Amino acid sequence: MKSAKSPNPISPYCTGCGACAAASEGTVQMDWDAEGFLVPRKISSREIPLASFSACPFPKANAQAPDEDALAELFLKDSSRFEPKIGRFENTYIGHSPRHRKTSSSGGLATYVFENILTRGIADHIFVVTQDGAAFKYRLISSSNDIETTSKTRYFPVTLSDFFSLVRSLDGKIAVSGVACFVKAVRIYQTQHPEQSDKISFVVGIICGGLKSASFTEYLADKAGADKDFTHPQYRVKDEHSTANDYAFSAISSNGEEHAIKMAKVGDMWGTGMFKAKACDFCTDVLTELADISLGDAWLPVFREDGLGHNVVVTRTKVSESILRTGISNGELHVQLADPAEIISSQRASFAHRWDALSFRMALAKLFRHPVPAVRRRVLKRTPILQALVQVQRERTRYASLKNWRHSPNARSFDRRMFPHRVLLKIFTKLNHWAR
Repeated sequence: MKSAKSPNPISPYCTGCGACAAASEGTVQMDWDAEGFLVPRKISSREIPLASFSACPFPKANAQAPDEDALAELFLKDSSRFEPKIGRFENTYIGHSPRHRKTSSSGGLATYVFENILTRGIADHIFVVTQDGAAFKYRLISSSNDIETTSKTRYFPVTLSDFFSLVRSLDGKIAVSGVACFVKAVRIYQTQHPEQSDKISFVVGIICGGLKSASFTEYLADKAGADKDFTHPQYRVKDEHSTANDYAFSAISSNGEEHAIKMAKVGDMWGTGMFKAKACDFCTDVLTELADISLGDAWLPVFREDGLGHNVVVTRTKVSESILRTGISNGELHVQLADPAEIISSQRASFAHRWDALSFRMALAKLFRHPVPAVRRRVLKRTPILQALVQVQRERTRYASLKNWRHSPNARSFDRRMFPHRVLLKIFTKLNHWAR
């Protein structure tokens, strides 16, 4: 899966969306790097077209590229409300889909929305992530009967590179789902190809806590006791008799035996930044502000007690609002209006990291003469000293996790090597919380 690491010819900050490869005229293709990420690799002696660079959702700081606010003005100009952290929107909700909830990672609303996109004729096809053995990939779905294969959370690198050629060649309208940077790449494509823009009829935004390397899945499988030829990794195995955050990872070994481990035993894999893409530290879009609808987990105390899970929802267009309202009125959805502040609170930790400490991470990158991508200036804040220490140690922990797994892909050895990094980060984090 992993090839030798080579310099990224497009941008040092990449999440594998593949927009650059699609615009490269055959000079670039997506490939695995040594850290388990999908990145662009130059495969031709010809120069990479400028269009590849302008397609990137993490443009250079001096690039004349539209940011999330400018793109929202183009694609969500009819939205009736605005909140600085939420973006443009219609309404905010919390709830679940009773029919899809048990087979989904949280409240099942993503599956419900996908299904309605097809049955209501909003799109003829949906480009969504499905399982592919031990990995995952985007696949085109044109029948609502196949929607169930899209359920569940995928903490695994995928690429949208095939989507852009599908838009050009496919008959009918197409919908697509993705995390914030992928959604931004789609919107950039629409601005650059206005003649094809209307073919992309709906965009589903999946609220993301950070993109993980393929090494993350390998580590979890080894930690759970599965062999190296494991298949069918599941990241959010629910326990309906426990709490929403008391879920497990599971994988099937080559002998057909299922192995599982509670994520609580693994420890915090999100606040530590382990196995995370570096680009995520420069993403300012917590709630997928450019999608037609944004969906995530309701990480709130009152909903956390239900092991089957709930979704937070932000409708941003009249079409997405209609999907939710119709489902509520006909009893298909158990969803209620929520205060926008609740939606923001559900992603409190993500805002604290991405917004509150971004200015320090930018200054740190410049100090070491690393390039810094363009970001929205309005989100920048002064970073307190203790939070700055957390950021330094978090980056050291992130970097060490990728390096140590490459050095020794064994969970026991990895945990031993990572222990000092995690302890130090925990101390700094507790001090920061105390100070706040």
